[in-house]
Amino acid sequence: MTFDRLSQLWIDPPFENETGYPSELFPLFVRLMEEFDLCYQVVFDTPDRDRNKTYLIGQLVQDNRPQEKLAAYWGDTAKEGESQQMQICRIVDDRGQLANAEGVFYKLIVRLHKYSLGRDDYYSSIHWKRGLVLEYDYNGRALLEHIDTNIRITVRAAFPEFFLYQLTREVKWLIDYFWEGLNCEIVVPCIDRVQNKRHEFLWVHPQFRDEY
Repeated sequence: MTFDRLSQLWIDPPFENETGYPSELFPLFVRLMEEFDLCYQVVFDTPDRDRNKTYLIGQLVQDNRPQEKLAAYWGDTAKEGESQQMQICRIVDDRGQLANAEGVFYKLIVRLHKYSLGRDDYYSSIHWKRGLVLEYDYNGRALLEHIDTNIRITVRAAFPEFFLYQLTREVKWLIDYFWEGLNCEIVVPCIDRVQNKRHEFLWVHPQFRDEY
């Protein structure tokens, strides 16, 4: 949404019996939305890129998986010279049962936009309601997916450990800090070669072990 469109909604809310807000508060509203990972200002690679500020609202992202862009950029396998590592952030309650952190992926899309493919041109972004593709220079590229209640992080790079740890730390901090009563367990998938099934085993990164 553009700032003009947001201003219009705040001046003339679409809800019955709701009064508008004074325009001098609108910049404060945007700053609050940015502070709480609800939106971020996008960049367009055009001559008038700063003429009208435009913001991505995380909760309004559509759920259309961009198959063509994913196939072109991510593909089915890692490139030559790369290796792939995966971790799963399993969200559980205080009893250890699987739980849903409502809205967590909307926050991740906004919070991790510094690694977005579209940080220099929004149209290069790859994200949808339950998925996000990121890139961190020579540290590799990553695919985050919200599967059931878990968040799966896959990184491809010559040495994927660093970026994988950075992203896992971001997800874990977000769950532990914003959702009272929920915890984030770090597990790794392991394929049963006999039955050709994928299982998840609890494995704690050395830098996370003091928290368990």
